[in-house]
Amino acid sequence: MSKLTILFMAAAIVLAGEPKQVFTGVITESMCKMNHKMMHISPDDKCVRDCVKASSGGTKYVLVGDGREYLLSDQETPAQFAAKKVRVTGVFYPKTGVIAVERIEAVIAAAAETVLLDWQAEGGWEVARAFNVRRPLRLQ
Repeated sequence: MSKLTILFMAAAIVLAGEPKQVFTGVITESMCKMNHKMMHISPDDKCVRDCVKASSGGTKYVLVGDGREYLLSDQETPAQFAAKKVRVTGVFYPKTGVIAVERIEAVIAAAAETVLLDWQAEGGWEVARAFNVRRPLRLQ
């Protein structure tokens, strides 16, 4: 094998990078994790945001799911999903336990949108009229 072939193979491996994965879990923070009662701050989403904000960088947003805790590379976007079930798309680096976040979306909104689209495709308006529904459901 020539040096040029080896160089191209090494470059291809480096440029290919890690594969993207989808993780499902709850956005929380690294101090309380899933038990927010010890802080006496409620609701849970407020506790999550307050703990991260007050920590001066020590407490981070994490995703807890499948019995694991994943540190998130993006520490701004998770605030809007605090204490909610989400789907995180990104690259997981096992040595550090970090997910390089590409996208975060609420699981409930995605599921509700799928149900609504299926409902509309199956002639849902005729069913709604039969039950005297006057306004359509709007997702925001």
